Amino acid sequence: MPSEGVRACDLCNIRKIKCDRRNPCARCVGAGFTCTAVRQHKKSGPRSLRQSKAKILKQQQQQPQHRLTQLSPLDSWDSSIWPTESQSSSSPTTSFDLPVDGQSYYTNLALPLPWDIHRIELPVLRAVLFLYSEKLYGIWPLVRVDDLLFRLETESSDPELYALATALCGATLSYLNGDYDIYDMAPESLVAETFVAESRRVRATFDYMDPVGLNTILTSYFLHMHYGRQALRTQMAAFYIREAITFAQLLGLHNESTYTYPSRTTREQAVMRRLYFLLFMTERYLCIQQGLPTVLDSISLPNVLEGEEQYPEVVQGFFNLVTLFCTPGKSFFGMWTNNSGGRSISRDQLLLIQHAIQASLPLAAGHIDSQPISGLGGNKDANIRASLPKNHIQLVDIVVSQHWFRSLAWKLSVLCGYVSPNSTSSGALSITYPLEIAVDTLRGIQKFPKQAFEAHGPGMEAKMCEIAAALADSILCSPASDASADKYCRDIGAKAVLKGLIDRIFETQTMSSDLRDNLSKKIAGLLDCSTIPPSVSIHQELEDGEQYDVT
Repeated sequence: MPSEGVRACDLCNIRKIKCDRRNPCARCVGAGFTCTAVRQHKKSGPRSLRQSKAKILKQQQQQPQHRLTQLSPLDSWDSSIWPTESQSSSSPTTSFDLPVDGQSYYTNLALPLPWDIHRIELPVLRAVLFLYSEKLYGIWPLVRVDDLLFRLETESSDPELYALATALCGATLSYLNGDYDIYDMAPESLVAETFVAESRRVRATFDYMDPVGLNTILTSYFLHMHYGRQALRTQMAAFYIREAITFAQLLGLHNESTYTYPSRTTREQAVMRRLYFLLFMTERYLCIQQGLPTVLDSISLPNVLEGEEQYPEVVQGFFNLVTLFCTPGKSFFGMWTNNSGGRSISRDQLLLIQHAIQASLPLAAGHIDSQPISGLGGNKDANIRASLPKNHIQLVDIVVSQHWFRSLAWKLSVLCGYVSPNSTSSGALSITYPLEIAVDTLRGIQKFPKQAFEAHGPGMEAKMCEIAAALADSILCSPASDASADKYCRDIGAKAVLKGLIDRIFETQTMSSDLRDNLSKKIAGLLDCSTIPPSVSIHQELEDGEQYDVT
């Protein structure tokens, strides 16, 4: 007769089933297993608190609840929310991987995630947000800082709102690149990566992808703007802009009907359209630089909100930039994608694009002084000056972008075979047209400080390098058979203008060493210091209104 034990056998204990406590038990006999009772059972009930863990908890209780931390995303989490090695191996849980700056960590969705631990203090957020309002609102005219701060105070339990604020702060500090001075604020506490890591950490604590709202898109967009300034994080930047575009489409921002909902205020509609066009312009820039296809089409431009805009001239300047990016048309951008082999664009189309780009902002070839530059004729009408912004950071983007598009259209004309060294064509299809573009560029940017260029990051550097490269190509492609005195004078003038462009590019902080290296190789055989006048000379001649012969 089988003997009766005092506890369940090993197999029943492991399988968590009832054992009849006999030896052998009925379940082991039925399953054909050997019935044993040698496995040592662990102590049941609550376990004692380890001394090391008690010390950690005591230290955490003594720390202030609200402080600015510069910890890594991993360090900023309470270690008690992470599963131990034994827990993760014994109990299956759902988790996802979130890469942060080359690291990976796992967030256990089965456990509560205290997103608001070690929050960045509101005064710190306020200081950086005011920097955005003062210096960068013209680039991103999206967020009313007073409204955002009010909501951060009254809706302090909203993680999505906090993630948006920290992402905006991170993008702001990235773009200002240290060009700020905040009273009673230690510079080491204002680090863009700290705010961006905080935004991503908080985002990982909730399902930010469902439902999608305006704040969801804004956060992804500002994260893109931060990573877009990091030379080695282009893929991360591309991911976030694609994420923002996808969210915008899910929200229906590409449909005009979305903006007619009765529940949407005029302000909400305006912000939605502005955000859509920021995505629209960013996508088209990446199409040119990285060959990524475009998916967004143009919609109706938003209006300036009369009596509601804090900086109405800045908003109007933003619309001027949008007009520039809308002018070339989708077929133009399609020529720059990686799969553009079967596409074509006609000679007449390119001429129309060149004319439209110049006509869209006639004054962009000038500068922001109250008096027009002498010698600027034709379509450079000083009466347009009132519609342009006074903000250097915004205006330099408008001026350089216009001439960048002109250089791109000329380059496309060359690639399509519409421009050749021996051609007798004049104007936009002539081999010397980049000289006219470069002269207009130097006239337009001569009064801007280098900080205005640096605020735009790698994008501004890429545009300036493209304009300079087009001029270098033009000089290199000039007919060697033409040995006239006119050609000699024209080449000297073109090289002087090229030298002026190069000086403006290389006086700013390097954003992309590859761009500068490629440009340096292209111009290495062109610029001879014995024949090129100093850059100050070309600037002075431009101020005096001297016209270079570009025919």
